Amino acid sequence: MGIVNDLIDVFIGTGNDARLERMRFWNRFKRQMGEFLTLVAQGSMLTIAVVPLGVALVLSIVIVVQSGMVESARVKLQAREALTPIVPVLSKVLISDEEMAGFIDAANKHYPVLTYKYEDGALRIEARSTDLYPSFERFMAHADMYHPDWRVKLEAFCAGRECGGDAPLSATLSMFKIAIHDPVVVETQEN
Repeated sequence: MGIVNDLIDVFIGTGNDARLERMRFWNRFKRQMGEFLTLVAQGSMLTIAVVPLGVALVLSIVIVVQSGMVESARVKLQAREALTPIVPVLSKVLISDEEMAGFIDAANKHYPVLTYKYEDGALRIEARSTDLYPSFERFMAHADMYHPDWRVKLEAFCAGRECGGDAPLSATLSMFKIAIHDPVVVETQEN
């Protein structure tokens, strides 16, 4: 109870001793509070200095881990792109009627014994006799080599009595050009 009595004397006491005790008490209180606040301020400074360093350390670790993951993903993407073939797009283009008319006129001059009909990209060649087979065969070679950009595909061929009609020797040729367009990246599937 000594402390309580001292506090009562300091705060409630009267006289010169009480006044002196109050002054001493407040001086001690201010000094101790100043020391306490100085320690708190130093601790705050330490906290203020350490917390950003800790945050920077954590962020650095996160950045290093993320950059490693990004680099790994970039390497995988480059490997996948290296394995992805670039394929040009090929398409069939019908030969124009004007070009085909020029071809048929030239063929008529060289092989007048054959008849020609051109419809929708298909050229039908007929001979009235199987005796004309050598001319028919030469025409087929001529058609195949006529133009370097033309492609000739034999769709149908008939020789003999089974052909029917008045043409015992006939063939249907599909004639077209190949157009090459810009390459398209073909997606490959991952295993």
